[in-house]
Amino acid sequence: MIQIRLKEACIIVYAGFLHWCTSLFFGTLLCSLTIGILPAQVEFNLLITDAQTHEPIADAFIFLEGSSIGTTSDLEGKAVLQLGRSIPNALVITHIQYQNRVLEPSDLTSFEILEISLKP
Repeated sequence: MIQIRLKEACIIVYAGFLHWCTSLFFGTLLCSLTIGILPAQVEFNLLITDAQTHEPIADAFIFLEGSSIGTTSDLEGKAVLQLGRSIPNALVITHIQYQNRVLEPSDLTSFEILEISLKP
């Protein structure tokens, strides 16, 4: 009688272990497949400065032309913009006291801090 219950307990534990292994395998497989499908993100660290004084410019608006993707620079002129690997449009930098600056996708090859100067 005790031996039969022990066998039943072992079977239940084994079935639970198999379910856990199967879930882990298929979960890992699914994650691997979706990571290959999703576009990778590129993070641009920007520093917006005055072309004459080299002082940081706060509240400059940086956006991808023709989209709603954008950000603003902080008090130190720093901004972070996350984009997909392919950059189809130009990057536009605007500020009310400065001339607009447009950077073409070919200008955005640096993944370090990209310093952008604006003219008054």
